[in-house]
Amino acid sequence: MTSVTPLTKPKKLLALGLTLCLAWGIYMQALRSPFDRLTEQERALVPQEEQATFAQALQQLYTLPYPRLSLKNIKAGHANTYLYVVKPENASGPEEAYFIRVMNKQYSKHKRERILRGTKSADELGIGPKVHYISPDKHLIAVAFIPGRTLRGRPVSKNILTHLGAHFRALHQKPPEPSFKRSLASRSKYYARNLKKQQNKHTPLFEEVFEAIVKIEKAFKKTEPQQVIAHLDLHRDNVMVSGQNVYLIDWENAGTDNRFTDLGIFSHLMNLDTDQQAHLLASYMGAPPTLQEQAKLKLMLNLARIKFGLWALEKALKMEPKEDNFLINLNLESLRQNNSIPGGPEYLSAYHKDEEKLITAKDFQKYGMIFLREFLLYTNSKAFSEDLETIQR
Repeated sequence: MTSVTPLTKPKKLLALGLTLCLAWGIYMQALRSPFDRLTEQERALVPQEEQATFAQALQQLYTLPYPRLSLKNIKAGHANTYLYVVKPENASGPEEAYFIRVMNKQYSKHKRERILRGTKSADELGIGPKVHYISPDKHLIAVAFIPGRTLRGRPVSKNILTHLGAHFRALHQKPPEPSFKRSLASRSKYYARNLKKQQNKHTPLFEEVFEAIVKIEKAFKKTEPQQVIAHLDLHRDNVMVSGQNVYLIDWENAGTDNRFTDLGIFSHLMNLDTDQQAHLLASYMGAPPTLQEQAKLKLMLNLARIKFGLWALEKALKMEPKEDNFLINLNLESLRQNNSIPGGPEYLSAYHKDEEKLITAKDFQKYGMIFLREFLLYTNSKAFSEDLETIQR
């Protein structure tokens, strides 16, 4: 018979005890809140005043036992907002990965409501990422992380245009949101009014711009009385492409407008040529566009030009309030003779190649002058009156 030393049983019990302690420690660690399981450096990425809301969100997004998470912040293009991607540390794919947006207390209730409602509408229609969590105070929203890339630095293919046409059509079948008050024309008039205040010192040019905006607005109220949800800010970073799917993101500037507004804004901001515009319009209409529909797109494209042009001029003046000499004696003829600024399509082509930037007051001034000129050349041409006449037949 094999003899057993007196220490064998205690050793086994000790080993079992250590194993149980280790397992218990691991289990208790997994019970800690997901936010507490982030590293100190990761937790510091979240502003102190938002950490409780952020911790609550993570607990809603992940179930027990909580995984060890990885948190990265993303540079935001907005003031007063913070963007993050959170996912399990060892995740190999997008499963259980979320994109989290935190809006600080300076965001108005109306703006937060606009962002949340726009994002939820896009989710419901399948044209935006799925919404997984909205905090009770509506300062935080978490959506599914979409692996892919925006339109920055990539060509706008026919497939993308086809998807966008279908997306706009689906969006416009949804009733407008009560909180979506702004429109392309209203924002254009807002910026024109602000610049009209400079008239006493400089030029009445912005009065002419304002009147042209009103003409377009009145024509569309007659011919396109039905109002729809509009994104109103479809630049290259607000369209996400993932595989064969296209998503609309960031509804901060959403509003209520006519159905041609987003078509015109996207055509302008993405510098679509005439063939691309025709394909987008046909994809939206579901048939070859009529002359009236083509004229409506052209008018909205030019309204988008002036809206973003006026926005840029006002931004330049806010950045450098004393540098307003460029407004002196400003008129169409001086703009026409200004050889220091390129044409609109030429500028946007360089911008999309990152050869032009929007950083300094001079940059914004240049952008504004280019599209002020483009708009005035159009509204002072025979084409403008013909387009207005065409859509009202």
